[in-house]
Amino acid sequence: MWSRLDPQIGILNRGLDVSQFRHNLIADNIANADTPGYKRKDVNFAELMNQATRRGSASGLRVTHPEHLSGSVSSAGAIQGVQAEGTSTRLDGNNVDIEVEMAQMAANSLYYQTAGHLLSARYGILERIINTGRP
Repeated sequence: MWSRLDPQIGILNRGLDVSQFRHNLIADNIANADTPGYKRKDVNFAELMNQATRRGSASGLRVTHPEHLSGSVSSAGAIQGVQAEGTSTRLDGNNVDIEVEMAQMAANSLYYQTAGHLLSARYGILERIINTGRP
């Protein structure tokens, strides 16, 4: 409901969902780093976030500048992991590089923390508006 009043709330919620899902995939990759034949999985984070923000014409709001966000957010659609392509495979068929996975885990954690702080700030603004009548 709040995402109808403030589209950024919906975008941030979707970002948190995608980030949590990606964290689980990276954790699985790390856990299976020594499993013969295991292929690392990942999620196309940028594409999922683009899908969440690409609904301008359906909302009836006019986008007058390329930097404007659309007026609605789609939270529909399950997040799915895919096998990562273009990575080298070891002799045992596993393609997990533990250093790459740890770096991606750190970057994903930073994104999650930032999105959480931004979402908290958006709710703080709504709370102030409700309590005082102004942001």
